Amino acid sequence: MNFCCLFEDDRMTLTETLMAVFQDWGVFGLFFWSFVSATIVPVGSEPLLSAMLVTPGANFWWLILVATVGNLLGAYTTYWVGYEGTDHFLYKYFDVGEERMEKAHRYFSKYGAWVLLFTWLPLFGDVFVLIAGMTRYDLIKFSVLTFIGKFIRYLLFGTTFAAILTEFLRHI
Repeated sequence: MNFCCLFEDDRMTLTETLMAVFQDWGVFGLFFWSFVSATIVPVGSEPLLSAMLVTPGANFWWLILVATVGNLLGAYTTYWVGYEGTDHFLYKYFDVGEERMEKAHRYFSKYGAWVLLFTWLPLFGDVFVLIAGMTRYDLIKFSVLTFIGKFIRYLLFGTTFAAILTEFLRHI
């Protein structure tokens, strides 16, 4: 499937797009969609994961792991934007001095561990990741905490949506 053609027809629904990714790209499609959903692009990967989980012969743990790793790697892009963009963007266009950044760094170092477990939250999660990059939060700690949070998210949401989808399909 040619990715450029996914959005040619503006009448194509999100569900149709997800199913096209699922049918043509398989597990790589899940990885890609999970990666993209961890950036500032407003898409969710749970519906695709759920559809794949209810597919006969699906490997539950493999799909959860693929979605989690894809989402973590997508979060790295936002972390990198915060890390590299601070000097160029933040200091240049906003009134944020070194003192305020040091205060943010201390605050994030103190509470960052708990906040990073929630990087999967829509909108707020991206901000948490961006701040982690801006404050140059330890990448190893960031990776471990973000992975745990995203893994739990996919485990809970994936199984819940898959159960709902399975029940819905039984009644069709």
